[in-house]
Amino acid sequence: HPEGFGAVFAIRFKCKDTALFVARHLGLHRFATSLGGVESLVDWRHGWDATADPTLLRVSVGLEGFDDLARDWAQTLLALNDHMVAQAKI
Repeated sequence: HPEGFGAVFAIRFKCKDTALFVARHLGLHRFATSLGGVESLVDWRHGWDATADPTLLRVSVGLEGFDDLARDWAQTLLALNDHMVAQAKI
């Protein structure tokens, strides 16, 4: 990135279910334990290591276009919001 940001980052969510929801709904990110490669990847370490934080996702940004990635994240976060609102009504 021209402003110096890295291509790998981590996000900690409020709970395990939220982290999994996001990981499963990202359309352009593949599940992977290794964050190398040219495609965008998402890793939920807790799925491989029971001692890892279950609320943590590691994300590797690939060569997909910024607009496509931004749209994917926006759609995923909107779906998460809808899911949380629906859960609150139960």
